[in-house]
Amino acid sequence: MFITIQNLLRFFMAKIYLILKTSTNLSLSSISKSKICKKAQKCFNFSKKTKMIYIDKKTVDFPESLNSETTVRRRKEVIEAQKYLKGNRYNSRYKSKDIKAALEKLYANKCAFCETNIERWDVEHFRPKSLYPHLAFSWDNLLLACPTCNGHKTNHFETQNSQAQFEEKELENIHHLAEKYNKIEKNRFVHPELEQNIEKKLIFDEQGGLSSEDENVQYTIDTCQLDREKLNIERKKQVLNHYFTEVLIRYSRFQETKDTQYFKNSIEDLRKAFKKEANNPNNNFIAFRKFAEKHIIL
Repeated sequence: MFITIQNLLRFFMAKIYLILKTSTNLSLSSISKSKICKKAQKCFNFSKKTKMIYIDKKTVDFPESLNSETTVRRRKEVIEAQKYLKGNRYNSRYKSKDIKAALEKLYANKCAFCETNIERWDVEHFRPKSLYPHLAFSWDNLLLACPTCNGHKTNHFETQNSQAQFEEKELENIHHLAEKYNKIEKNRFVHPELEQNIEKKLIFDEQGGLSSEDENVQYTIDTCQLDREKLNIERKKQVLNHYFTEVLIRYSRFQETKDTQYFKNSIEDLRKAFKKEANNPNNNFIAFRKFAEKHIIL
């Protein structure tokens, strides 16, 4: 029988699971026939729904530069022109230091879409400023994005209904129109600050791949290419590889000592450390870490 590295890992994880639960050391043949083992192996079926980090903008101070006289003037000029006007005098209005600082704090210096910690990032417009020029300097339309995700997203923004049209009275609430527009347009692109139930719609696989049964979430994944190969490899590398290596090291020691209680305690310590990392907002790939904490680790 051809045994892949993946199947071999599943075998060892199932065997370790049984040791932790029953203190039983089984052979390969007995494990393959064991009903308990089949149940244990299901714990390592990674294609399950998981959580994604919900971002609450109320946790950071509003950047006052967005209401400065200069920004208000530039916003009116853009509205009068009925298109976004190019040039630094306009672009600088959504790139002020207080805006960048607030976004860095809010997103823990990570991309809003792929959750990668980034040294260079862009202030991204959820609704493209080319399509919604009046929202170019609106707080709930500004996100933090890595150049890769931002480059894939560009001006893609499909809606089920017609595009919401700007009304003069909306100027009073210009920083809080995203939710209203979402209801009007039924946009397909998911807003990370408004989708509180997105944790029920994401599915990871054992290679770090990402998909969804929800059409809008899948549209977002496809648009930003959140299932891209290099990103998937990095997810698995940072979240799973170290953990599995440590488990196998502890299992190897157990094979020498046969000290089941010590082995259980060492795995429990490893699990607690993993959980701590999964709840550290500064780490990359929190969504995948929380998924692994719930569905993968022992």
